[in-house]
Amino acid sequence: MTRRSLFSLVLAAGAACKSRQEEAAGGPINRYPMRGVVLSVDAARKSASIRHEEIPGFMEAMTMDFPVKNAGDLAKLAPGAAITATLCQRPSDFEYWIEDVRPADSSP
Repeated sequence: MTRRSLFSLVLAAGAACKSRQEEAAGGPINRYPMRGVVLSVDAARKSASIRHEEIPGFMEAMTMDFPVKNAGDLAKLAPGAAITATLCQRPSDFEYWIEDVRPADSSP
């Protein structure tokens, strides 16, 4: 087996494990890239109000509150900050949250 095919096999196995973990936790998770501006942060509730651009294939541009599960992502949020993030949505129970928060190159 070549190094390249071994690497491909490892990547495929990792993706399969992640998919099984997600399903075990309540079903598959859809992920959508998003851009927006943070309006407020509620650290006690682990959420942020974000005015976001359209999320193609999912929702139109609007302002809404997003749960933030990861403390590191929550710490990156500040009112007025332009961000990019991943919107995660589990269709089986309508749960949603954001993760992978990063500063955006420019405001939407």
